[in-house]
This record gives sequence, C-alpha cells and structure tokens, in this order.
Amino acid sequence: MLALTRPRGLLIGIFNLAILCLLWDQAAGQDVCPGRYCGRASSENTTSDCGSCTRGSRVVNHTLCVSCVSPLSPYQWLYLLFMVFIPLAFNIFRIHYHHAKDRINLVALHVSNVLEVLVATILTVLSFQPQGEVNLQTCGVDRIADWYPIFYNPSPDFFNTLHCTSEVVYPLYSIFFVFAAYYLLLVVTARPVLIFKLNGSKNFD
Repeated sequence: MLALTRPRGLLIGIFNLAILCLLWDQAAGQDVCPGRYCGRASSENTTSDCGSCTRGSRVVNHTLCVSCVSPLSPYQWLYLLFMVFIPLAFNIFRIHYHHAKDRINLVALHVSNVLEVLVATILTVLSFQPQGEVNLQTCGVDRIADWYPIFYNPSPDFFNTLHCTSEVVYPLYSIFFVFAAYYLLLVVTARPVLIFKLNGSKNFD
C-alpha cells in the first residue's frame, strides 16, 4: 500500500509545482512570454501580445523581440559560400557535359555561369540588412533548436497552441531563396541571349 501512495504523492507534488510556476509567471508581469521563441514587438510606448517576432529580430529573455545586429561568424560565412558553390558547381558540370566539344562556347558559358552567380550573390547581400551595404547582420545561432522553431510552439493552457515560428537564424534560411530567385532570373534572361549570339538560332538551348 505504501508503494502505491509514493508515486501518487510524487505526481501530486509535480502537478502542484507546475501550477505554482504558472501562477508565478503571471504574477511576475505580463511581459514574460511562454515558449522559447515567443516575444513581444515594441513600438514607441506600446508592446504587442506574445507571438512570433518579425523578420530580422528574435526574442531576448522571453520578453521583447530585438533587432538582429550581430555580424556573421567565419563559420557562417563559409556556410553561405558553400551553399552558393552548389549551383555554381552543378552548372559547371552541366555546361561541360553539353558543350565539351566546342571550346569557344565552353569558355563563354563558364564565364557566364561565374558572372551570374557573382551578380546574384551581390544582389542578395545588398537586399538584406544593412540594405545597400556589402555586409550581413544575423540573429546568431545558439542551439540546434534555433533551426527548427516550428517544433517549439508552446501551449500555455495545454489546449491552444501559440504559434511563434519565425526565422530565428535570420538570414541563414531566407537568403538562399532570395539568391535562387536572382540566379534563376539571370539564367533565364542572360544565358539564352549569350547562346543565341554564339550559335545563332540553330542551337538555341
């Protein structure tokens, strides 16, 4: 009988402790938000309700969303360069496979590929904060969970979910979608013109 009452008493104690923690958070003030990535956006003298932070900001101490102004680390720059190198290398092999016999076209297309990647990279960097500068600011990465905030949406009342998903690792996610858009735009506009100039309308690829 004693062995059965101990687990029951432990569960009751844990439940009471959880209730006390919730009451303590409510009594401590309305600024504290539940979950790991929920925060409040502030503007002048007002603050919003707890929710996801806007693009380019992340929550600090479960309270306010703060703009990201940290510079990229060397490892993050290498990560970005590696992701940019993937489409460059893919197109190098594709161009060499289809135009290996024609030396003039081969060199011209390789130069065009490098210029397309370079221009897309510069346009992408200029599009992010600080805009118009060849520099990037990041929110930083503190833990692996920062890459997957969608799995950490809290349920304060155990029923309703508070959706706080945002780009915590800004701009390490969105920057590649912007780069891909610029790169594809350059590929579909500049490269057909180059191929047409080199081969005429016969080999328009």
